[in-house]
Amino acid sequence: MDIKDLLNSLKKQKENLNLLLLEATKKQRAIVENKVDDMETCVFAEERLLKNIDRLEKDRIELIGKYNVTLGIPENSRKLLDFINSIKSSIDPKLYEEFIKTRTEIIETVGKINRANHFNKILIQQSISFIKTTISSLMGSKRSSLIDRRM
Repeated sequence: MDIKDLLNSLKKQKENLNLLLLEATKKQRAIVENKVDDMETCVFAEERLLKNIDRLEKDRIELIGKYNVTLGIPENSRKLLDFINSIKSSIDPKLYEEFIKTRTEIIETVGKINRANHFNKILIQQSISFIKTTISSLMGSKRSSLIDRRM
């Protein structure tokens, strides 16, 4: 087992998270421009990316568990920072810095994704409110049907 396998897995995770951020941004544009087909495409892409992210996260946890056993490190946690700090003295300082840098980039990207998702939620809530207001205006106070069902 090579510790670089874990680093490569983290880099793939970072790539998937960047793609997820891109899809969240595309979804914002689709919501604003009222492009339902584009929104659906974004949602399908996000679902695919989330499956990849979940798989990579499970791989990360498994790899850290294996490294803990192989290196004889007490398995206190499967958190990345705990693991990196526990192997700091036994790996090349450049590799350690690369782990820290990749971890930091992942955290920053997740923060950006959270902000984009929050903004998308607000946009969707505003769209729903607009639709409700439009329907209320069309139906009037009588609450009659929008469609005349008589033929």
